[in-house]
Amino acid sequence: MSEAAAGAYAQLLSVGLVWISFHCAGMCGPLLVGFDVSGAARGWSVPKGAGAILLYQSGRAVTYVALGALAGTIGVGLEYAIGPAGAVFSLIFGGAVLLYALRPKRQVARRVTTRLEQRAAAASGEPAPREPLMDRVARALPRLLHPIAATPGIGRTFLLGAVMGLLPCMIVGWAIGLAATTASPLHGAGVMLLLVLMTTPVLLGVTLLPRVLRRLRVPHLQRILMGISGVWLLMVGLAGLKVISHLHLPIELFGDHYQMMLW
Repeated sequence: MSEAAAGAYAQLLSVGLVWISFHCAGMCGPLLVGFDVSGAARGWSVPKGAGAILLYQSGRAVTYVALGALAGTIGVGLEYAIGPAGAVFSLIFGGAVLLYALRPKRQVARRVTTRLEQRAAAASGEPAPREPLMDRVARALPRLLHPIAATPGIGRTFLLGAVMGLLPCMIVGWAIGLAATTASPLHGAGVMLLLVLMTTPVLLGVTLLPRVLRRLRVPHLQRILMGISGVWLLMVGLAGLKVISHLHLPIELFGDHYQMMLW
């Protein structure tokens, strides 16, 4: 396994573990509850509901693995073209993640203002200001996916998961960036498969225990974890370009000694 691939797995299993838990509970969880994937509104038992969630996750896995393999393949192509592709990817992607984490809070306030402006414009008959893209996607999502969600049979759950895997999501974009830094189709797919495995326990808990959902939101946690991830990726990129030294963590598993690259 290359150092870049080891670093991608390490980051997903550390920073990603906490970030994914809270983000998926607050973002994906309500969608699955709304679509009644676990069959809570239909009186399904907990085992049957859990099986439906696993089937949904299988659909997501197919889409994510394909995207991860594609990202890793792109990384291979750039590695042949420009040399240390993983380091360059890490620098670019780390900078982008860090900038997003440090974005001004007024952007969030601006979304609220835009909604208020739209209501005022609708009342006065004036043209409404343009709504942000992600807000439009979130508002249109239930309507667009309703035909799939309403289709009877277990196949609809798998298909719903596969389609949902194509929807824009901050964590998925971050993981695809990690997959590209591996410069390997195999490890790119592996990173995305690991993402699905890590989100499964969270979605099982949220969909089977919907009353817990609203308690899992922690203010500013997502921004803090994105900042840590951005700085980490910058360190990986700088180490790959030999600007700074690599940092390794010695670990021992079942009597064998390994080294895990932190950056």
